[in-house]
Amino acid sequence: MKKLLVVLTNIVEYGKTGKPTGLWIGEATEFVQATMKAGFSVDFVSPKGGFVPLDPRSMKYVMVQ
Repeated sequence: MKKLLVVLTNIVEYGKTGKPTGLWIGEATEFVQATMKAGFSVDFVSPKGGFVPLDPRSMKYVMVQ
């Protein structure tokens, strides 16, 4: 099986604005879903390791099933 390494962000604030930022959840999930359907396995990492913040604005587009 082919493998992909997806690098996610550790950044929690947009510059020095005080505004939160982070992973745009839809971009990651849609990409991973498509690559897994294509036969890839996926591993996730972040530059600093550990915590990956979610951009709070992206959560309003999440559909719970």
